[in-house]
Amino acid sequence: MKKISSHIATVIKEVTDQPIILGGHDWGGWFVWRLTLYYPELIRGVFSFCVPYRPPRPVKVTLEQLVEKLPNWRYQLQISSGGTENIIQKSPERLRGFLNSLYGGRTPEGQPGFSTSVGIIEENIDIIGPSPLVSKDIMDFYVQEYSRHGLHAPCNWYRTRELESEDETVLAKEQPDFKFKLPAMLVMAEQDAALPLQMADGQEEYFEGDNFKMEVLAGANHWAMLQKPEECNKLIGGFVKKVLGDDLKASL
Repeated sequence: MKKISSHIATVIKEVTDQPIILGGHDWGGWFVWRLTLYYPELIRGVFSFCVPYRPPRPVKVTLEQLVEKLPNWRYQLQISSGGTENIIQKSPERLRGFLNSLYGGRTPEGQPGFSTSVGIIEENIDIIGPSPLVSKDIMDFYVQEYSRHGLHAPCNWYRTRELESEDETVLAKEQPDFKFKLPAMLVMAEQDAALPLQMADGQEEYFEGDNFKMEVLAGANHWAMLQKPEECNKLIGGFVKKVLGDDLKASL
């Protein structure tokens, strides 16, 4: 995250001389907290969907150690080990089955093709039906692009734990009592199996004053923005208005 934060910080500086409002989901949701840690002067407000803030750890932690404490992340072991790629590469249609399963596709018997406790469920992946969240045209595009480029690079996100841990120990020592001093919003999904609500317990302690707000999308899972786009856009719009305040009025 340190290196990618540096890259995006450079882009921000090239585009504007003003601090920006930054938001993300999933890995992007984790990233926005870290970029704000490294470059607070570039950020005016920050929001994350589904991913709570966690302070840098002062000691190195492996993925295996993390999974011991967070069994809902066991699927990451399959991804980081190359197991996910090996299963998908066995036949061309498995890529489509994998992507459909990630976005809620089921077998004719209603069984999933992916779970947070395992990863890909190989015996189901060949008979997964279409995703209820992603149209056929978009899924065709995803399959086309991942067929061209493969999944190894995206899966590398899950192989960076030890490298990340080295950077985090330094950050923890440099800023042991860091608190965000800018407006921040966390939007959690009530039924997110990978990032359950309890992971957001105690978030307010990492933010000064009344800068922090948390929202929960009832009935939504990890793909909350696909399930409830109007609600998500309303939350983002409200947050942006709050952050910009009089500046927004002046620009209208």
